[in-house]
Amino acid sequence: DVYKRQHIGRMGLKALLGGKAEIKPIKRDMSDIDHLVIATPVWSGNLPPYTRQYLSDLSGCAGKNFSVLAEMGGSGAARVIQKAREILEAEGMEFVASIVTVEKDVEEGRFDTILDEFAEKVQAG
Repeated sequence: DVYKRQHIGRMGLKALLGGKAEIKPIKRDMSDIDHLVIATPVWSGNLPPYTRQYLSDLSGCAGKNFSVLAEMGGSGAARVIQKAREILEAEGMEFVASIVTVEKDVEEGRFDTILDEFAEKVQAG
């Protein structure tokens, strides 16, 4: 479908340029959580516009812990994790752990083991 390809192309460009995109209403007040886990794909080597928008809209973050899981097909996860850290640390949150998964990890059955290791880091933090 042409529209879908155009939309994906625009969102990829927004990701590349560090843009944001409108998202549906979702919990943004973090005052009643202890630890936020962000799971995000990597788009054009950057945070997707939707993830960037969500992180930018959070409130009640000061003193809360966070961790980041970045899923990618090829490269760019380090930049995505760093950008998420910058946004959330500027809101007073404290980084605990991060992990990167690659599409082939899922395809080859390693995702569960990787996710278990991540969960242990999050719980220890």
